[in-house]
Amino acid sequence: MKRILQTVTRGRGGEAVVILAGRALGAIGGILTTRVATELMLPEQLGAVAQMLAVAGFFRMVVATPVVYYVLRGLLEWRAEGVLARCLRRYGGFLLGVSVVATVIAGTVQRAWGVVVGFTPGWVAALVALYLVSYAGSTLGTTGLNILNRRVWFVVFNNAPIWAGLALGILFFQRQPGATTWSLGQYLGFAIACLSLPLLLRAGREGAAPAAGRPVTPGTIPAMLRFAVPGAALASLSWMQYQSYRFVMEPISGAASVGLFAVGYGIAANVVGTFEVVFNQFYETLFFTDLKGAGREGQTRAWDRFARVYLPGLVLVAALTISGAPFLARIMVAERFRSTTAQLVAWCGVVEALRAAGAVGHHLSIARVDMRLFITSALAGAVLAPAGVIVFAPGYPLLGTAVGLLISSAVAFALVVRQSRAALPVTWPIRSTLLAAFASLPLVAALEWIRWFRPQPGPLLSLAALGMGALYVLAVQVRFFASSPRDEAVLSPES
Repeated sequence: MKRILQTVTRGRGGEAVVILAGRALGAIGGILTTRVATELMLPEQLGAVAQMLAVAGFFRMVVATPVVYYVLRGLLEWRAEGVLARCLRRYGGFLLGVSVVATVIAGTVQRAWGVVVGFTPGWVAALVALYLVSYAGSTLGTTGLNILNRRVWFVVFNNAPIWAGLALGILFFQRQPGATTWSLGQYLGFAIACLSLPLLLRAGREGAAPAAGRPVTPGTIPAMLRFAVPGAALASLSWMQYQSYRFVMEPISGAASVGLFAVGYGIAANVVGTFEVVFNQFYETLFFTDLKGAGREGQTRAWDRFARVYLPGLVLVAALTISGAPFLARIMVAERFRSTTAQLVAWCGVVEALRAAGAVGHHLSIARVDMRLFITSALAGAVLAPAGVIVFAPGYPLLGTAVGLLISSAVAFALVVRQSRAALPVTWPIRSTLLAAFASLPLVAALEWIRWFRPQPGPLLSLAALGMGALYVLAVQVRFFASSPRDEAVLSPES
């Protein structure tokens, strides 16, 4: 079996095939999950599910994500030093401890203020605990396997939460229909993916190579806290910017509006997120390899390589998301949601593109092992997003919320660009990004022509239009980077 996996993934081309096939499977699972959820649940129930996920996501972003990324930052260095298993046990114990505290806080907040509509304090506490522990374990295991070039296992466990969560969500909902049982099934999918951790430990003992320089990521709790505490502050601000609308909208326009908006935003996030995941699956390994023992100059070079490939591709995907919004809505949601979803997907596609573009600042923070770099931009977004919803949502609940999030995302991204140049002498790939925008014009024109020719597209036409668009995006990206000498170095960590 091991020999077969090595044969399949041999070479960069084989790795790309495995990653793209795995992500295609995950995208199908995501589409089915959204479609099934909109078929089974009412807008009010979807609003409750969205609020529950936002609460669990807050604790995940504040408690688990900074620790997980610190571990991933030091993974190759600790592996080379032979201390990977020890560090994983140390940080695993720390995560369990803080997860208990977070669970108590979540239950107490729900009991006092009832922030999640239709959920009891016990349900909220239990789901937060399950989500925190299972997310941290599954993300660390799957991403760690990817960094160690175990592509097939990474694809398997990266898909496990999607498909297992869908199956369990349907099973539990059929036995007892409600937002709580659907959420339980979804979160249990992450628990199944935690089986990747033993494989990560075994892979970490194989083929370790000495570090090129002195490790820059100490494997101690105090060192991790110096990285994670600013990261937790940054995550809480990010949550305020992109998740707080689920609670700000509810008293203004009701839980049904929250559910409708969350569906539209979720579709845009699914498409842009698919690009982010595929890109990171392939290039994050090179990024972390470039950072291994790197000084200031090496960190700058690693980020420049990352951004030169990432941002032009993001422009192409954003064009597909915005222009393909009616086709996405036709495939991904039930009929009663389609009239509002298409317009929301287009607006939220712009919001998501700005968010994903600003996310390159996160990689700069990882390179510098300093999560304080972009606190100012995150603070601006955290203030402007809920304020924008309060200002614009009363008259137009759905469109007004999108406008508020768009303004906050644009301001935050502009600040990320400014602050990144102060942190390192990085080069933003403006020329190649503009060329990618120009190359997206035929795609936009073709999708607009199809919409003019068939204003109410059927499922087959929608699939064909999106498939054509996806192939065009892929072909342009391949051609674009193949013809750009500056980007050839990006494809090889030894360059």
